Amino acid sequence: MRVLVVEPFLSGSHQAWAEGYQRHSHHDVVIISHEGHSWRWRLRGSWATLAEQARDLGEIDAVITSSMLDTAKFLGATRFRLGRTPVVHYMHENQLSYPLTEGQPPDVEHTLTNWGATVVADQVWFNSQWHLNTWYDGIPRFLGRYKGDTHTELVAAVRTRSHVVPVGVDLAPFDVIPRSQHAPPLIVWNQRWEYDKGLDQLSDALRLLMERDADFRVALLGEVPTTPPQTMTDLVEALGDRVVHAGFADRDTYQKILRSADIVVSTANHEFFGIAITEAIYAGAAPLLPNRVVYPERIPRNLHMRVLYDDTRELVDRIVDLLNDPSERSETSEALHREMERFDWSVVADDYDTRLTSLVARSVTA
Repeated sequence: MRVLVVEPFLSGSHQAWAEGYQRHSHHDVVIISHEGHSWRWRLRGSWATLAEQARDLGEIDAVITSSMLDTAKFLGATRFRLGRTPVVHYMHENQLSYPLTEGQPPDVEHTLTNWGATVVADQVWFNSQWHLNTWYDGIPRFLGRYKGDTHTELVAAVRTRSHVVPVGVDLAPFDVIPRSQHAPPLIVWNQRWEYDKGLDQLSDALRLLMERDADFRVALLGEVPTTPPQTMTDLVEALGDRVVHAGFADRDTYQKILRSADIVVSTANHEFFGIAITEAIYAGAAPLLPNRVVYPERIPRNLHMRVLYDDTRELVDRIVDLLNDPSERSETSEALHREMERFDWSVVADDYDTRLTSLVARSVTA
């Protein structure tokens, strides 16, 4: 079977998703894409140029479109090319659920683009249950602000075509890197340096750790904006020689740091899936995660008390406990390592393949 993946933003996690499926699928997966920059324009305008790329691809049995694509317009522009070919729209993220900065108005246009994509797709795949729930909790209120024919009657039908289908993560490379730990223990925070990742809470927690004379090293990994947040630059300066790495790391460096991490911390206020945390846990770090967004779904209920925290003070207390108790770090990381295996591409690609085969078979008999 031949599958077309349409990804307008071929960078970062979007690129890893498209190319990861292409490498691990038993189907013939073809990717059409644009470079990963100018995301607003990609979401608004890539449908036209990607439709041009789709002209001469030969026979296509199924299509997966990314949430960075205006799928409704793309399908309109390729109606004579793709016809009744079944389409899955993959929801990496959506603009309705993103937390806004102070004074930032809601992004109406982009939310309508996301909504239109879910309406026209044969199936909608969400990368987590939390993502699916927040979208369908929010979209009726969003549509209800308008008058007359607001689409609200369509929401229930679209939801019945929606499924939780995780993104795949390339975990195998961690298996060939020897686990390496040194004193003092290494705390890793591996998120984008952006407001939605809880920078203030991270800074508060690490400063409290220093006040308590905790003995630790820290790696602050992740993409950094052109103008780094002052919160983070001040934190790096305050941490001094405790910092083993600050900012973006190439893949080899990133994987080696995770394989030497003792604890991984998230302070995110927003997370649709959590690839970075999945990688760190699989690599051997004991996680401490906020009791919010996707994380309660990621952690088995019997480990919630160990892993999830409710506020900064509890986070600091739990970090101190783990710094002082190597056996607890080891027990937690070993239990969760096995849980993360279900997100490896060797498992997830087979699930994608099976779902697409079934969808194509149903479309043939319809």
